[in-house]
Amino acid sequence: MSLQPEPNREEVVYRIDPFSIIFRELDLLHSEIREIKSEISFLHKRIDETNKRIDELAMDINRRLDKLFLVVIINLVAIIGFLLKIVLDGLIK
Repeated sequence: MSLQPEPNREEVVYRIDPFSIIFRELDLLHSEIREIKSEISFLHKRIDETNKRIDELAMDINRRLDKLFLVVIINLVAIIGFLLKIVLDGLIK
């Protein structure tokens, strides 16, 4: 068996384009940033809704406290009037 020379092979060199890698990574980052921004806007909506419910609850609580305050004042005036009546009835007899 005789040695045959190798066929003439061309060397193929693949070159990596750094810009394509950079742009691919930037594309991935861009999609992540868009997703995060949409989540942030959703959180803002939820926080606004929560704040609105808190303002409504605070107004309801204030309204109830005002009613309670009026009831307490009316009761105090009635008690003072009753005590004055008792004292005046005792002085008149």
